[in-house]
Amino acid sequence: MSYLQFALWLTGGYSGYYLLNILYDSTRKDRQTRDESAPVLSFAPDLSPQKVQPKQLPEAPEPEPASVASGAVSLQGLFALARKETIELTRQVSF
Repeated sequence: MSYLQFALWLTGGYSGYYLLNILYDSTRKDRQTRDESAPVLSFAPDLSPQKVQPKQLPEAPEPEPASVASGAVSLQGLFALARKETIELTRQVSF
């Protein structure tokens, strides 16, 4: 059996399965009777809209960039150090 034959058999099997499911569901709809006299629940809220005032949040301090907070240099500073040739490699750099 080749891959093409396997794919065709598999497609046929799935198609047949779904076709049988659709036919089965269509025959069951005829047997079901809807009870139109069944009560339907509905709710009508007695609420009126209210205007809500936003809460004043305390102002948070502006966060420092991660490169400054960790003791590292910024990207511009890195290029400046590279131009001055002051960067010393202590271990292998992996990319």
